[in-house]
Amino acid sequence: MAQCLEINEQGFLYVSSNPVSQCTSLVALSIEEYNQSHAYVDFGDMSLLFTFSFSLVLFSYKAAWAVKVVAKAINII
Repeated sequence: MAQCLEINEQGFLYVSSNPVSQCTSLVALSIEEYNQSHAYVDFGDMSLLFTFSFSLVLFSYKAAWAVKVVAKAINII
């Protein structure tokens, strides 16, 4: 559970009774809360996303090229 930490006059940390929403200094998280708050992306997901994005760029380029060819053919007629 997250806890509010405050700094006293000597510079030491102590656990405050304030709720986390009203904490003015520091908040300490447990390792479980920290792990839940960070999304990890593995290499397989990254490579899949890159492949999809790059394929989309290449497909868009080829589609634009085909539209250009058809537009030139219409202009010649």
